[in-house]
Amino acid sequence: MGNPIWSTVFKMYDNKFLNFETTTALGYDNTLFYNEKNQPDYIPMLQAYGNEFINVKDGAFAQLSDPNPNWANLKDCGDFPCTAPWNVLFSFKDTTWRGSKPRWADKEFEIIADNPGFAPYIEGCEFFENMNAWICQADKMGILQFESEDEDKWDRSLQPVYVKKHGTEMENKLNSVMDHVWDGFYTGQVRLSRFHSVI
Repeated sequence: MGNPIWSTVFKMYDNKFLNFETTTALGYDNTLFYNEKNQPDYIPMLQAYGNEFINVKDGAFAQLSDPNPNWANLKDCGDFPCTAPWNVLFSFKDTTWRGSKPRWADKEFEIIADNPGFAPYIEGCEFFENMNAWICQADKMGILQFESEDEDKWDRSLQPVYVKKHGTEMENKLNSVMDHVWDGFYTGQVRLSRFHSVI
């Protein structure tokens, strides 16, 4: 539990998505791609190739959650929430669209979270409030993963770590992973100094 997910990439080939509305017949939100709102650590990068979308409405394509403010406490993430939800990257290549489609639909694009220290500084990205996400034409994006190799990497906290781009005001503030170690009724007060950043 204390050693969270590391270096995973989810790859999706040649799928077909048909007739997705923004809500279900019972009135619930309906979304193809999202980040798990209860995941404080690393959310695997999605690489999608050759997928086809037929009659998929704009608001039904993606919905990204922000970090949960309740994670900002001593037993979970420390002084500020864990930052995995702000470092999401979904990449789409060789995409086909038919029928109803979002106005931004393209053959190749990326989706990133509404990270205030990163997304506004990436050229070729546009914010869409209904998805709480940015659609980008910036195919050199990826996920940077790193961790401390010090012997005390479980006991000594390094956060916040800032990822910046020279010559810009970009300042992606990163938190390390959540304290998942439990000693009976209490967390173990140990957190691995491991970080993930969209770049």
